[in-house]
Amino acid sequence: MTARTLGWRKLIVSLLLLFPFYSVLSQDKKTKQKPSKPDQAQLTLKVPVDVVVVNTTVTNKQGNPVVDLTANDFKIYEDGKPQPIHTFALESYKATKPLNAAGLKPMDAAAAAEAPNHTQPRLISIVVDDVTSPASDYYRPMTKAAERFVERDLGPGDQVALLTGSGRFQYPFSNDRQLLLERIRTLSGSLNLGAVPRSTCPTLTDLQAQRIAMNRSDVLGQQSLDVAREESLDCLGIRGQPGAEEIAENHSRSAAAVQFHETEHRNRTLLQTLQPTAQ
Repeated sequence: MTARTLGWRKLIVSLLLLFPFYSVLSQDKKTKQKPSKPDQAQLTLKVPVDVVVVNTTVTNKQGNPVVDLTANDFKIYEDGKPQPIHTFALESYKATKPLNAAGLKPMDAAAAAEAPNHTQPRLISIVVDDVTSPASDYYRPMTKAAERFVERDLGPGDQVALLTGSGRFQYPFSNDRQLLLERIRTLSGSLNLGAVPRSTCPTLTDLQAQRIAMNRSDVLGQQSLDVAREESLDCLGIRGQPGAEEIAENHSRSAAAVQFHETEHRNRTLLQTLQPTAQ
């Protein structure tokens, strides 16, 4: 074997011995250059927050409202522990004819113009419940009440949104009084005028239907079923016939189940409409 061949073999062996070492160094270098995925990903935690709104009315010895208070004048406790006050706002409703300081005589125009108005701009949603209302006779008084509110009680910075419980009509927040009144007056064409189906034989309240449909075995549940069964015997005209008690009870349970599930469906529809507004 020549010296040249031995030299090449030594060189090859040396390279093979160095390769694992180089691989380790290379991997270590890459590890330092590229941070691991857990370091790159940011952990996001979503925590629900409950905000408790506490409304207070403060008056002096004469019964007049005290309007110069701040958050530092109040203390809130829960289970004996003080709680922080995150927001504080003074709200008042300015009378059509503002009273004087003694609250006896209406102020003149000049004094009324100078009277401080602490009313905060409000976001108000007017919801006409056309889902769970028992009859369409209620809709006209509802719309009239909404008209009066917009005409008389809407502040200069207030914004009002209009919607129906069925979701058939939705109008975004606006402070245009005239436009809001026009939308309210045409609201009846978008209402769900279908009456809420309720059992008439036997006549059941929603609470009675719930107790019977859910097979409540307590005193109230049994009383609801007993009353419904007795009424079914009369409205079906089967009292005194063979098997009448069982027929009346089955009929009562069936009527209660239909009414209960229909009420549940309407309540869910109403809540789905209100949920985006409440967020």
